[in-house]
Amino acid sequence: MAAYGRKHLAGAAADLCATLALSRQQAFAESPRKVKLYCNTAAGYFVPYKGGASLKGKSISYSFSIQADYPGGWFSRGYFDMPSCHLERYGICTTQDGTSVGWEGNLSVSALGLSGGYCIPFGRLSAFLCAGGGMAFYATPSAVKGEGIATISMDSRAALQYNASAGLDYRISEKISMYVETQWSSTFGKEDSMDVRLRGCAFLFGIKTPLW
Repeated sequence: MAAYGRKHLAGAAADLCATLALSRQQAFAESPRKVKLYCNTAAGYFVPYKGGASLKGKSISYSFSIQADYPGGWFSRGYFDMPSCHLERYGICTTQDGTSVGWEGNLSVSALGLSGGYCIPFGRLSAFLCAGGGMAFYATPSAVKGEGIATISMDSRAALQYNASAGLDYRISEKISMYVETQWSSTFGKEDSMDVRLRGCAFLFGIKTPLW
């Protein structure tokens, strides 16, 4: 009986794998064998990684991208992401009278780059993975010392950025799809008194529409 049960279970698993593979083949077969362009628009929450102890709380994140879908499930994106978070920096400098100068406020980031990925369709639903990189542009506070005083200024900075994401896409019709995506992103570099390493995870809900 045990041998029969194992054989039955193995047969059921094989049937499931065959069904998923056939569904995937049919989904690719139904789509025209050419490149399609889409516009992705998403919004959600960005939750910073608190390893640096200066990024606090979650805040709104926006993401825009132009996506090219290729035959076989591959795709590429040109993206423009705008995460933001609360930044606290204390002890930026000390004035002549011994007063410690700090700053806190909202830190907005603009990130431009390219990414590529692969999707696995199951009928109207598709699962996808994506990774890429580009440049992140932001401003961090610094202090300009004077006669016993210190003035806070915002210095523009640019850093290399990389990201990786996973998500699910649901095709409502030929003209519109909805998707959810979890994206981890980070800038390269070391956090110090003059700079911030921007790391965190964005949880996005978006709409995908064809460009034509």
